[in-house]
Amino acid sequence: MILHSFEPAPAASSVGVPVDELSVTHALARQASAILPPRRGFGLFVFAELNSDHGRPDMALIAMSPSALRARLRQGMRLNTASEARVLAALWSGSDTRYTDSHVRSIRARLADGGWPLGEDDATPDKYRIVRESIVIEAKVADWRSGVRQLARSRWMANRLALAVPKDSVSRIGQPTLNMYRMGLIATSADGSVVSVRKGRRQKLSLAGDLWLSELGIRALESTT
Repeated sequence: MILHSFEPAPAASSVGVPVDELSVTHALARQASAILPPRRGFGLFVFAELNSDHGRPDMALIAMSPSALRARLRQGMRLNTASEARVLAALWSGSDTRYTDSHVRSIRARLADGGWPLGEDDATPDKYRIVRESIVIEAKVADWRSGVRQLARSRWMANRLALAVPKDSVSRIGQPTLNMYRMGLIATSADGSVVSVRKGRRQKLSLAGDLWLSELGIRALESTT
């Protein structure tokens, strides 16, 4: 299954986003299965303007098991915000967060009320992982450097990062910068096809990223029922 969390609107009808960048984004949505081929037992979830607590990347392609998402839904363990996913992962790992102590206490109380295990002996974090693969993409035409900066803030939600540009803009992209940030590059053609010019280096998805993307997957499934 391929599940889109949005229906791309005609480029001319969108406000505040350059038409050329919308054309790139729409091409990515149409060719999502070519960028991240779905595997048996997994669904491909296509998110535009991905909701997080630090930036909104243009697109994310996420491979997840619908049956695992439905099982989480039946358990009733839900997350309201990306901040809750970050705090939950930090509580399980014993690491610090960038939030104030009072904010963490408030989130912890909500998580406990929601049925999430928070005791030291209760949580085995890896058993809560659902995401098989996550590719976060930023579409740019002119200012590709700002796309790199925006992608860098989204690394916690991605196995791979990729900058997407029109095919005739590829030569303007600084390859050393992509190397530094371990990012991939995707080119879109006028006919709407996409070409992976280079793959970004794969990293393990953070637990917080897995938890939050899984929640967004559950919401997407709920919206189709």
